[in-house]
Amino acid sequence: MEKKFLLRMTNDKFMKLSEMACTTSLNQYINDVLDEHITQKEGRRSKMEKIIIEDLILKNVRKAVTVTQRSWYMEILEKYNIYFFSPSKIVTPMQYIYFYGDSSCSPAYCISHVGEVSHIYRNVQGEEIRRLPELQALMTDPAYADKIASWNEYQIAVLSDVGKLANPIPLTDSYTNHPRIIVNRTTTVVKGLTATMMDDLF
Repeated sequence: MEKKFLLRMTNDKFMKLSEMACTTSLNQYINDVLDEHITQKEGRRSKMEKIIIEDLILKNVRKAVTVTQRSWYMEILEKYNIYFFSPSKIVTPMQYIYFYGDSSCSPAYCISHVGEVSHIYRNVQGEEIRRLPELQALMTDPAYADKIASWNEYQIAVLSDVGKLANPIPLTDSYTNHPRIIVNRTTTVVKGLTATMMDDLF
C-alpha cells in the first residue's frame, strides 16, 4: 500500500531538486533517490525501477499502445491485471494498453481488451518478483507461478483496470501488417474506442 506525506524543504533546495529532476516529476525523482539510498543501505545491487504513470509529465507518456498475446497471458491479465513486456528492450511508459489476442484466444485475431496502466516495473531480476506486492497472488498460483519464475528477468505493467471492448477490433484481410508488427505500437484512446478494424489505429 502506498502512503502520502508532506515533505518540507527550503525554496533553494526545491529549485535545485527540480533542476536535477529534468523531465521527470519531482515526486518520481525523490522516490528514485530514496530507492537508490535504500538499496545502498541494504547492500543489494538491484536495478529495479518502479515507474508510476501519474507521477510522470503527461507529454512524456504515450497515450496508448497495442500488444499481442496468447490465451495463457490473457488469463493472467483478466485474473490479476498484470502484463509482461519483453525484458529485452526497455519499454517507454503509456497510459493505456490495447490487447490483441492470437488464434488461441476467444475471441481470436482481434483486440478485445483494454487496460489502464498504474505503474511499470523495469529491470526486475529473479526472486525480486516475489517481493512485489502486486505479484503476490499470481506468484502463488500453481497455474502460472513456476513458468513465470523460470524467466528470471521481467518488465511488468500493473494495470489499475482491465475491461473488454464492446466491439472487438479485428485483424481484417485488408490489414497488410503481420500481427507481431503491432506489438508496442503507439495509438490513442480515441482511435481505440472508435476503430472498426486494425487499420484505424495507426
